[in-house]
Amino acid sequence: MTARSAPPAPGRRRVPRSSGGGVVLWTGGKDSVLALHEVRARGLDVSALVTFGPRRGAFRAHPVPVMRAQAAALGIEHRLYRIGPPYRAAYRSVFRSLRREGVGLVVTGDIDRVGGCDSWVRSIAEGAGLDVVTPLWHRSRSSLLRRLRARGFDVVVSYVDTHRLPAGWVGRPLDRSLERDLRAWGRRTGVDAAGEQGEYHTWVLDAPLFRSRLVPEGIATISGPEGAWLRAERLSVRPKVGSAGRQGPTVRRAG
Repeated sequence: MTARSAPPAPGRRRVPRSSGGGVVLWTGGKDSVLALHEVRARGLDVSALVTFGPRRGAFRAHPVPVMRAQAAALGIEHRLYRIGPPYRAAYRSVFRSLRREGVGLVVTGDIDRVGGCDSWVRSIAEGAGLDVVTPLWHRSRSSLLRRLRARGFDVVVSYVDTHRLPAGWVGRPLDRSLERDLRAWGRRTGVDAAGEQGEYHTWVLDAPLFRSRLVPEGIATISGPEGAWLRAERLSVRPKVGSAGRQGPTVRRAG
């Protein structure tokens, strides 16, 4: 587990005032949602949530219906761009199109280098004339997880890499208990407590900027050779009634 503090990095600088409106690269997981909250607190106008997806197939860890429901709860447009190889050219085309629309800034939920490599999305976006801001960059993992709890985020684990984490963690709420388990697992195996290296993914069911709360129904855990993930038969959107009772969905096992 990596849990360190760092001096201000490019992603933590003040949002450039000359950049115009911004978009957030969106998965609906904890990092993209927290990044949105961070830049909105700095006064950035976010015009859209942008997701890049495959031309064929579906997201398992971050289903599109969940992302659509989150966007509706936030009152922000969600755009899904279906792309295929060559990927750099596909990303570049989208970023250039956004720049022509007047978008000046791209926000990502990146925390650290993945697999020892820098984000190539940054180089493509900047090459298209967009500023890139990563407000979570090099933040302490513990501080990020505490911030989610302190601000009232309701987060559930939607996927685990079962080569690195227990399949039974799928469906667990990201609370103090899970944070303790992540820290302990990290000490033993070196996994990243924030899941930055793909150890796990999440759905955000509620957050301060949400106008309504997402409630997955008909929940099951599906297992495969690459991991285990959460599946919901339905997704209800309900008015927010306070912070009580945020225990995560009840999960049954399937397969």
